[in-house]
Amino acid sequence: MFYLIIRLLQEDKLNMLRPFTKATVNFLLNVSYLSIAISFFLGWAVRWTESLVARGFTLPTIDKLNLAGSDVWSFMGVTMFVVAQVFKRGIEIQTENDLTI
Repeated sequence: MFYLIIRLLQEDKLNMLRPFTKATVNFLLNVSYLSIAISFFLGWAVRWTESLVARGFTLPTIDKLNLAGSDVWSFMGVTMFVVAQVFKRGIEIQTENDLTI
């Protein structure tokens, strides 16, 4: 995720005068997909860890492994997806406004 942020800032595609660009929408969509993928991975890791503990393996708790919080990543992914859709609509409105005399 930090790589995506750094790449967006280095390529100078972030323009605060015209925030509704295709690059911004792509960035927001990539962050949302990455967040949702992280939430699925964390959910899988928690279930896998619990199944290993049930089989008799000695492992640290989920909190010590820092695997909790998949619901937060899911919420962030869905929120970023909604924001990306709003930006996509903003591009449509901005394009329409630019064509209007």
